[in-house]
Amino acid sequence: MSRDTPTSVEIDLGALRHNFQFLKKGIGATKALVVVKSDAYGHGAVPVSRTLQSVGADLFGVGTVDEGVLLREAGIKKPILVLLGLIEGKFSELLRYQLTPVLYDFAVARSLHQYLEGRRESLEVHIKVDTGMTRLGLLPEDLPGFLDELSCFSTIKPVGLISHLADADNEEFSKQQALRFEKGRVEFEKRFPKPFCHIGNSLAALDKRYLNYDAVRLGIVLYGSYPVTRQRRQNQLKPVMQWKSRLVSIKKVPKGTPVSYLRSFTTRRATRIGVVPVGYADGYHRLLSNRAFVLVDGVRVPVAGTVCMDMFMVDLYNVPSARVGSEVVLLGNQGREVITADEVAKWAETIPYEITCQVAQRIPRSYIDSERR
Repeated sequence: MSRDTPTSVEIDLGALRHNFQFLKKGIGATKALVVVKSDAYGHGAVPVSRTLQSVGADLFGVGTVDEGVLLREAGIKKPILVLLGLIEGKFSELLRYQLTPVLYDFAVARSLHQYLEGRRESLEVHIKVDTGMTRLGLLPEDLPGFLDELSCFSTIKPVGLISHLADADNEEFSKQQALRFEKGRVEFEKRFPKPFCHIGNSLAALDKRYLNYDAVRLGIVLYGSYPVTRQRRQNQLKPVMQWKSRLVSIKKVPKGTPVSYLRSFTTRRATRIGVVPVGYADGYHRLLSNRAFVLVDGVRVPVAGTVCMDMFMVDLYNVPSARVGSEVVLLGNQGREVITADEVAKWAETIPYEITCQVAQRIPRSYIDSERR
């Protein structure tokens, strides 16, 4: 815990290890491509990746070349796939750090070929086809022409085919995407050896779908959250992140006292209002104002008023034991109570991915291992 803030984030590498092993058992012989982009969804890419490598992760997925370089310099030896593609200024790092880019753009492919040709080098790539996300990737009708052009380049070695499910919980639409992906695979194999294929994601891993391909990409499930509500009933995953602070001020106030900006909360009875030194600058979303709960002395207490930049207030009426310095849990467990990222996401009208990714870097992280205590 930092000297100038009582707020900290605790990452449980034991819970991470448990989640991976549970998921790996479910996908069987299918390889596990662990997604650690965006600083491992806010959990810390280096310690998370080292832990996952130690328990058998087969491949790593990062967003950018720089994220891949960070992992290589931290000792990650497994294949690293750069999922967001390439910009021209990063070609040298691909070779130096043995990173595998995802390729889907004609102009970038030509520039990469020229760069590699000038250095008498070659590079393995995965090709991305857009089967329904309407984001990155070649449209199915453009894939054959792209593959034809790559077949003329001795420098670029297509070894994989990738796509992304847009609505993985919608079985019918996912089947349509899988059909387009299969057609893409056929086109690929007309020109190159059998590709390393992956389309399945976290939800597919839990539902044991799309395991007929070479790998499944494991993302949010590694960190203890479920992609869809119905899967939370399985209760097999352990939350990896715990976010804590402490009360720094408590005021006794009468009924009818306004709280925070715009007086968005008014006390309905005489109570005590506590101040927590966490705000939207720390990633505690303003939408949590008057919606969220935190834990104090094992009791759920409501956020009272508008979340400020560096602070928010809570109504301590139901916790007479609370004192300045009492622990506040924003995310995680305290006693028999727990607040999950899924729950915070519901209050903030978003998804758990955003909750953990937005925890600010100014909050110190510490790492524990609950399985080795």
